[in-house]
Amino acid sequence: MKLSAMLAAAAAATGILAAPGLAEVRFFTCVGGASGMTMQLNPFAAGGVQRGCAPKMMDITLKQKNTPPDTGTVKHAYTAARMRADQPEWSEPTSFAPGQVKFTGDKSQCEIAYLKLSNGDILYGLTIRADSVLGLRFVVNRQKIYDFAPLSSGKPTFVDINGNAISDPDWPQVLADINARLAAGGIPIEGGLSEAYIDSGVRAIDRYNRLFPPPPGGTIQPQLNPANFQTTRDNILAVAVLAVIYNNSVEQWTGGQPLNITNQMLRMIMAGQVDNWDVFFGAQNGHMPLLNFYREPLSGTGITFLNLIMRGVETNPNGTVLTEVNGQPVAIADDGTNYHRSGIPDLTCAVKPSDKAPGFKPGGGAVNNAVDLNPGAISYTFLQKFTPVSGTALQRIRVAKFNGYEPYDFSQGNSLPGINGVPDVNTNTSPSLDNHYFKNVIDGKYPLWTYNHCFDATNGQSQNLQDYVANFRLVGNAPLVREVGLIPLDDMNTFAATRTVSTSGPNAGRGPGLGRGGFVSPITGEVVRDGMMMLLNDPDSPDGLPGEGYVEMRP
Repeated sequence: MKLSAMLAAAAAATGILAAPGLAEVRFFTCVGGASGMTMQLNPFAAGGVQRGCAPKMMDITLKQKNTPPDTGTVKHAYTAARMRADQPEWSEPTSFAPGQVKFTGDKSQCEIAYLKLSNGDILYGLTIRADSVLGLRFVVNRQKIYDFAPLSSGKPTFVDINGNAISDPDWPQVLADINARLAAGGIPIEGGLSEAYIDSGVRAIDRYNRLFPPPPGGTIQPQLNPANFQTTRDNILAVAVLAVIYNNSVEQWTGGQPLNITNQMLRMIMAGQVDNWDVFFGAQNGHMPLLNFYREPLSGTGITFLNLIMRGVETNPNGTVLTEVNGQPVAIADDGTNYHRSGIPDLTCAVKPSDKAPGFKPGGGAVNNAVDLNPGAISYTFLQKFTPVSGTALQRIRVAKFNGYEPYDFSQGNSLPGINGVPDVNTNTSPSLDNHYFKNVIDGKYPLWTYNHCFDATNGQSQNLQDYVANFRLVGNAPLVREVGLIPLDDMNTFAATRTVSTSGPNAGRGPGLGRGGFVSPITGEVVRDGMMMLLNDPDSPDGLPGEGYVEMRP
């Protein structure tokens, strides 16, 4: 829909909605970012929309506003939102120089959830899908939605879950209110979801611009506006568990048992120092190319992996290039015309063995599919509900032990949750520690996890956003948080007493709960309780605590 048409519709709609006796349409709130928490939006493909914790929580929060609470039917519209800040230098790029690597732009997939209340009013909220650092930028740079665009060419601007024009009778009123807000200056993004602190976001953008400097006339990735650091409230929502994943072909060296990976092995692999699995296991079971798929620089998943595993060592392609012989992938020497399947020298990766050139952004879906389809592949992902689009999707992925510990019970296999007979993440929604899905995470044996955040552009002034955030943290909502694969904060606190307080080493005396550790960021002034690899070269860190030199880096 063209903006001029929107403005005309808004003018007409404003008069209609102001007419006496008609129901009111109210904007609820707008959140964006953190792909692990939001959604995969593809209404036109088999499997449709796969929704994460954030949009599901939007549904719940809208229904809580009804009378009686928790009633009504939430409906959804899908589109692409276009964002910008009032100050152009803090906006997403809209144009690129010839030859410039295009990581992101000003357009992201968007779900609009709306509910007709019992009194006839309509309440609606928006959730935007983007990587973690983009979610940070939406909020810290005070961006607004200024336009909407079709998700696919030839489709309407707003579609239902099947990709068709919306026929719901309540939708025109929602659209009219949206148009009025666009005409009045845009829809503010109140909350930004992220799996990284602001400190980590600043460092990630700097790293991206070092890795991919723009050519003459190109635009660097915009930084986070430092003027807003102190007025952006950080709400920690839940804990997300990181898993190392690999193609099941690797188990030819382990006798079919789960791969036990160490942090030293992972650092070597993702630094590109090895390109064959027999480096670790010997050649008696044959050679197999090692393909080290990894995430893009502004991904919260990638940032978490860098902080917990790499700790200052840069990720690099492992040097393996493949061709096909009789339909099978075969490793060959790089002759200058072939390509790295697993690295992202140009921010793309080859997913299928039959791909003749890289063509996929190394997002979560592309990387998971690449590991599933390529013998010898290894990568990492956040655990969640992995309901496959088809019956065969993701079935060849296996989850590794880390330093001897598994992130969840492997007694029924180490496929992703919910696949190949492995219990899904929602099998224990009211657990004790003993039957908690992520028992080893909670009691401290499995340290690969991070916080989910919701950053608040209103600094606590939006009651709607605070209600939304509270639903992640309310003890009564813990089953919902567990259901999508996150760990409620209350679980970490409730069971913290079961952990042992260290008496030596860098964590000596810090206590077992969520409050252990942390450092004061010299960039933002915030207390950062994950991503502690920043302390390795600073034993006298700003908070007086020793540097984190051990694998155990949890707060």
